[in-house]
Amino acid sequence: TESGSQKYFADFHALLTKPSCREVSVHGPRRDNKAEAIRDCELLRKTFDNEGELGVKRMGESLRNKASDMPVATPEVLEGIYNAMRQSQVAPERLIPPGEGWVRFNDEMLWEPRSEVYFAQKGNQMGKYLMKDAKSNQFQSVDTPHQSAEAPVSVRAGGTNILRQGNKLDRTVLLPELKKIARLTLKFPLSFLDSPASAFALFQGIRSAEAADWCAKNFHSKLIPLLAKKIHSWKTEELQKLLDRVLTDLDAEVIKSPHAFSGSSAVLALLLGDRLVISAVGQFRVVLLFDDGSSRELMRGTDLQSDAECIEDARGHIRKDSLIRLPDADSNDAEKVLMARNPFQVLQMEPQALDEKQVRTQYRKMALKVHPDKQTE
Repeated sequence: TESGSQKYFADFHALLTKPSCREVSVHGPRRDNKAEAIRDCELLRKTFDNEGELGVKRMGESLRNKASDMPVATPEVLEGIYNAMRQSQVAPERLIPPGEGWVRFNDEMLWEPRSEVYFAQKGNQMGKYLMKDAKSNQFQSVDTPHQSAEAPVSVRAGGTNILRQGNKLDRTVLLPELKKIARLTLKFPLSFLDSPASAFALFQGIRSAEAADWCAKNFHSKLIPLLAKKIHSWKTEELQKLLDRVLTDLDAEVIKSPHAFSGSSAVLALLLGDRLVISAVGQFRVVLLFDDGSSRELMRGTDLQSDAECIEDARGHIRKDSLIRLPDADSNDAEKVLMARNPFQVLQMEPQALDEKQVRTQYRKMALKVHPDKQTE
């Protein structure tokens, strides 16, 4: 009832989760007694169960329009309204499949050219999805295409570079709205993918930026056609192979191009609904950062070392902006002195428990060993 009123009315609510989460609300007409409002509510519920969202909205509008001509909402009168509404609905001549990208194949069928799936609009196989068998060239029934679902995920993307001088070797590709980009750039509808649908790529040039720049410009033209080839549900393993295929295709074309010597590392990420799939090659690290400041490494490619670590691995040392090679087992005494990092290495002595007499004695010995007259070279 309304506040301060003696009228009653049906108040119908339904929470829908597909294809997106939303609430359906329908109100019935004002009635003089509670029993009539309850009958309206039962009729709205019956219509929703049989006709869905559009049917219950039409029924609510029909009840409100006929309320003035209906003195008493008896069960018989309401049943007559329900039957009249159902009979007034004209059945469509042809069934319409969900999604975009369907084109006319013949008088009875539609065709989705990228996935090569057919839909029978009428005839003996009306309402079925079909594909041609490669060997027999006969139509075979397949599963219903994937119904896009929307995950409660917010997508924000950005790219940055910490390099302050010199040439920028990296290229970032951000495609947060992959479906819209596919429709605008390649005219490929991706309506069967879950939402959000986003793709990201980072290409890092090795010798120069040419290969990374070419990959960044052609990344979407490799990814989108492969995604459009399937309108059924994607398994995570299939998406992983798809990204690997994109990297393979880019690599094959870069090798044939004038940019082959440039070289590039690459990281690709594909977000579909609540699934994140990553593929990469070369030197890279993929890390998840959380709001609480923690992180988790997902992938790592070739070991990333600092210049200092690489120098140490090559038995080198940096002293006062100079690169010095460290001695090895084959170095003679003179080479060891020249490569020494501190006075104790010059004297070939351990720094523990040394007195002045020991240092002087060792100095005289080393002076004789490394004297120019004693060296063969």
